[in-house]
Amino acid sequence: MSIGSVYNEMFDIKRQEEMRKFFLNIAIQGYKKSFLKNETIAINDSKTYIAIITKGLIKQFISNKNGKIKVLYLLQPGEIFGEFSYLGGGFDLIEGQAIKDSEVSIIFEDKLSSILETNPDMYKYIAHSMSRKFRIVTMQMSDLIFKDSIGRLCDFLIRLFYQQGKKIKKAT
Repeated sequence: MSIGSVYNEMFDIKRQEEMRKFFLNIAIQGYKKSFLKNETIAINDSKTYIAIITKGLIKQFISNKNGKIKVLYLLQPGEIFGEFSYLGGGFDLIEGQAIKDSEVSIIFEDKLSSILETNPDMYKYIAHSMSRKFRIVTMQMSDLIFKDSIGRLCDFLIRLFYQQGKKIKKAT
């Protein structure tokens, strides 16, 4: 089985688009917050939430005390963050930064409960987001352990295409 077919099955573009559309429809019920390019994503609230990216592009990463970072995900409109803390409790060690001017819709736990009552499919999309992120991190870990730098770069580019890529028409 080729790497492309593995990623094609793991990151089903049609399913991802369905998830993004669902979350963008739900986003109108949240509190909007804007972030400028390179701004740290900070929600600054003690309540749990799910944030939906409505505009822009956000990177999520982990860092050490010396400022070295490891980018985990790139999130585009219709994708979420905060779901691990919302469903699992506790807090998240993952940080965020706007790659370009961005906007998120924040839906706090009390509002989420009422949305979930009327939209139980939301659980399916939250689970899809979490499993997608788990797969991304698993593939990154596999690359770091088993591949050389060229192999890691190649897999990263292929994975990025299947997660975010859009086909463009060839210029004539």
